[in-house]
Amino acid sequence: MRMVSTMILFIAFIPAGSLLCGQNQSLISLDFMIGEWSGEGNGFGNNESEIKSEFKYFEGGQYIVVVNQSTFEPTESNPVGEQHVDKGFISLDKARWTIKRLSENKIETTFDVSFPNKEYSCFGKNHLTKYN
Repeated sequence: MRMVSTMILFIAFIPAGSLLCGQNQSLISLDFMIGEWSGEGNGFGNNESEIKSEFKYFEGGQYIVVVNQSTFEPTESNPVGEQHVDKGFISLDKARWTIKRLSENKIETTFDVSFPNKEYSCFGKNHLTKYN
């Protein structure tokens, strides 16, 4: 079975009315999500998938860790099937992580954050070279 893995560092998730106090807000409105889930879905070029998802608090409730795993059965066009895994965080701040490909073995990563009523500002920029 072919494995595809995606890493999402932060997901901007701002429920209505949560912008009052910025990052100090509690994720309590998302408490219903905490736990392990399973179900079905479709996408990624295959017909149907079985999905397992887990949501748990991290860093004393400042973040929610998300782990999703979708398993696609083999099809005529994809006889080995597929498995997709993505991992990420939900937070009340607005953040984005961008990757810019500079060459075959060089990338630039940028981490920007925006707080309530503020524009995005760069919290860090890295230039990386692939060595392995």
